[in-house]
Amino acid sequence: MPDKSLAIRFVMLTLPGILFGCVELQGQRISIYHDEERDRLLLLLHYEGIHDSGSNKHGNGIEQIRQGVQNEEFLILDWPLHFERDEIAAIANDVDKSLVQRRLARSFVDQITAIPLGTYRDINGHIGAVQAIEIAHIADLVSTANRVIQEHAATNDEEDEADVSPTSDPRNRRTTDRATRIRLQGHSVIIHAWFDAVDKGELADWQEMIRNAPQPSPLSIQHEGEWLIATVGLEKTPSTIRFTNLRDYDASLEGILEETVPKNLDRKLSPILLENSIKLEESEASLLQRLVKWGAPEENVRVVLAVARDKKDERRNEAFTWLENWGSAIDEEGALPPPPELTGDRVAYLDEWEEWYRNIFRFVLR
Repeated sequence: MPDKSLAIRFVMLTLPGILFGCVELQGQRISIYHDEERDRLLLLLHYEGIHDSGSNKHGNGIEQIRQGVQNEEFLILDWPLHFERDEIAAIANDVDKSLVQRRLARSFVDQITAIPLGTYRDINGHIGAVQAIEIAHIADLVSTANRVIQEHAATNDEEDEADVSPTSDPRNRRTTDRATRIRLQGHSVIIHAWFDAVDKGELADWQEMIRNAPQPSPLSIQHEGEWLIATVGLEKTPSTIRFTNLRDYDASLEGILEETVPKNLDRKLSPILLENSIKLEESEASLLQRLVKWGAPEENVRVVLAVARDKKDERRNEAFTWLENWGSAIDEEGALPPPPELTGDRVAYLDEWEEWYRNIFRFVLR
């Protein structure tokens, strides 16, 4: 969601939330896995259609990519949530910040690892990239984030104390009583936000999109009394949330991306999918297995689809078999469209898979 919606902005109260730059995305997919046993939250971020905004095609965009990879920065929902390690480290060392604010900033710096996995070309030939995010000791980090939110609310209470009484209207209740709360439940992140504090127009837009989304939706919103409860991800299984910005694409950043993140993901993933073969270093194999096992499943289809279209690839027949088997295993009540059926026309069959890929539901960011 955008920075202002459903109180996601409160998660980053002490951190730099909005930074404007030249790098833009056509969309993003966020896959979520909560490893409760090892107390870590794992994310896979697909950056789709990475391009320059056009304001400085040969300047800031190129430098932002170099700096971002070097400093383990990452974006969630384009620029609204930009994790910039140097800026957050400065907050951790700022004596003018409270102890709990500095602790949260230090937790972000020390406990979050961002690893670029490689680049790929989507169905339209546009360049994208994938990043693996690991947040260690997630339970403690969430607890600290809630403390920062409460601290911020308490500051507001001190400023408004003269106007608040125990018998006043509920809408004037102490800020600490209506501060946003965050918790983890299974593989989902749940945010409790005070209903009166939410932008109602934006809320209506999101509610309409969620109603139109295939079920079960990895985003949900419930209104319970004075609270709005937003759930990100599915509780019982890892899930992927898909967004699009409906932006135009240009190729101005393709060169720097392939130079900075030289690994071609498709070449790495196709042997894992078609040959069950992993000839990689153990650490890299583990990261790529995350993509295959609980990342966006349509990316596995896209990788195999490219092999099936390549008449020179000896694995072409295996690719068709993989598509048939995978399609027959799709849950008919799940969030993915029904798969095509193989007929005598192989080219038409692959075209139908490409259309299947395009038809996967995405939330629109405006």
